[in-house]
Amino acid sequence: MYKNVKDTFPKQLIDMIEDENFRIVSDEISDGTITLQFYSPEGQDCYYDIELSYFINQELPIDWSMLACDVISYCRDYDVSEQTMLWLDEFGHGKNGAPYDMKDVYEDFEWVKNRILTLVEIFNRYNKVAINDVWQLSCT
Repeated sequence: MYKNVKDTFPKQLIDMIEDENFRIVSDEISDGTITLQFYSPEGQDCYYDIELSYFINQELPIDWSMLACDVISYCRDYDVSEQTMLWLDEFGHGKNGAPYDMKDVYEDFEWVKNRILTLVEIFNRYNKVAINDVWQLSCT
């Protein structure tokens, strides 16, 4: 299995990810994932895991658009309202450091979802594949 990010991801892809203010949490890959970290406008500490298992048997060149498909799939299932409810108390106000107003909590989670979706653009830009092609070729 892959041991570290630098041996797994091309430097140009790592640079593109970091240029968009995602931080790679650790260079070591111990569980088959690479974890990205970023902060929301309200200061929420956010993470997104990149699963590497399907790269094991893939022929070269690697189809990096599969990473974009994973992001799309994750965001299809990401329920902003559900995430918001987890951070509200019984009166509808933020708890555990979340903003006080429900609207602010919801908008923050909406921003998080859209931020994760920027990874689609990054992976497609690196792979030089248009989003529509990814949907038709890889994400159906």
